[in-house]
Amino acid sequence: EAPAGAEVQQWSAYINSINARDQAVAEPVNGNSAVVFDLQQQLDSGEDFEVRVQFTAGIAAGEVQYWQQRADAAAAQQEAELAYQARWQPIALLGLGAVGLLFLLGGPASLYALWYNFGRDKPVEMVADYLPEPPDELPPGVVGALLDETVDMEDIIATLVDLARRKAISITEEKTENWLSRSTDFIYRRERDDVQLNSYEKKLLTSVFGNKDEVHLSDLKNRFYQKLPDIKESMYDALMDANLFVRKPDRVRTQYTILGVLALILSAFFGFMLLLIFGELTGAAVLPGIGLVATSLGLLIMARHMPRKTDEGAETAAKWRAFRTYLNNIDHYSDVESQKEIWDRWLPYAIAFGIDRQYMRAFEAVNAPAPGWYFPSPEVYGPYRRGYYDRPWIGPRTGSGREASGGGPIFKGDSPGGGLSDMSRGLGTSLAGMSLGLSTMLNSASSTMVSRPAQSSSGSGWSGGSNSGGWSGGGGFSGGGSFGGGGGGGGGGGFS
Repeated sequence: EAPAGAEVQQWSAYINSINARDQAVAEPVNGNSAVVFDLQQQLDSGEDFEVRVQFTAGIAAGEVQYWQQRADAAAAQQEAELAYQARWQPIALLGLGAVGLLFLLGGPASLYALWYNFGRDKPVEMVADYLPEPPDELPPGVVGALLDETVDMEDIIATLVDLARRKAISITEEKTENWLSRSTDFIYRRERDDVQLNSYEKKLLTSVFGNKDEVHLSDLKNRFYQKLPDIKESMYDALMDANLFVRKPDRVRTQYTILGVLALILSAFFGFMLLLIFGELTGAAVLPGIGLVATSLGLLIMARHMPRKTDEGAETAAKWRAFRTYLNNIDHYSDVESQKEIWDRWLPYAIAFGIDRQYMRAFEAVNAPAPGWYFPSPEVYGPYRRGYYDRPWIGPRTGSGREASGGGPIFKGDSPGGGLSDMSRGLGTSLAGMSLGLSTMLNSASSTMVSRPAQSSSGSGWSGGSNSGGWSGGGGFSGGGSFGGGGGGGGGGGFS
């Protein structure tokens, strides 16, 4: 039945959605306001009979169902989104792609400009292929920090050995063996108190000895690392006092590292927001974030190269690099045989340069005498100490009276070389015989001074029976032997 006032205009019938007008009869009644359908056949199981009528338009006020409203809204939204994408996607793709490309290419260019203007040292022409003498009076630890722009353990150990060479301290090797194990320790003793010391050398000696005149290296284990920041800071002060850097290298690195970390955080946040806003519009939304993050990582990497030398510092570094070349190839540039009596005068510099292994091997080959400040056992310390430390220093001095490189104690024959030869003959050994002990001392000193309690189980600390780290890769200038039981001293390592 049609609504009041409406007339049936058309009708149709279906059986299972198939036209069934031939199987049904429709009879209009009540003046075409209703239709009576009569199906001329029986429905089988699973069949449905459906009828439809069309009546006068505009009579019934229909109400859109909720599901229809949702479907219409979804269709409208999808249509709007397609229109939005059609309009803005090319613009977003072009804009975000251009910004991302700008960051990817402009970031490295900006970093290079930053380094060029604020981190690059003054270009210096090559002074010479090599220099056979130290170019000035800078101590080894300062020279090492000048060249690599950081105070590291090489510089501190070089300073310690330089103090021994200048007779401020002595070093004695002490071995302990029983049927279960063997270990090696080292005794550091204060010797002459008339040696001129700078501020960081005083700080180093105070950190090692405290109020004592004698200390075992093992006593410093898991303790000395607390003193390192203060010693390093004092050595950076020495670099500044010598007018070698524009600003303290450690502070410059720290500032640029902090800047890089902040830039990385902001870049990640900015990239995430762009992806959140434009990610559905175009995949190019990720490009600016990638460019910024890559630039921030580049800044973090570049931070270590930002310390800038003064013009004087750059020229001084060039000269010391020429001297390093000489020490690294001393057996090619000079007659090692003629210098073997005074070879240890430049050992601290070789340590600071990280080439002590090659340097010592060159003098081992010519049977150079052992240094007088290193005693292979406590038994020989007493008899030979006076003969070495009671002799005056003969050699150049700085303007402040500090012993400069190239000098040494005088023994028989009124020459520095006589002292080392006499000592070596008395001890019955040479550098070749002591090189393992020396390399073990360097290795163990480095690892002990940086050891921390948390690393006592398996780290690179010294413990009286093993040597698992420190100088580098195992240490040793001659095969065989070990630092406290098993393979730590032989073959291929070195402080480099």
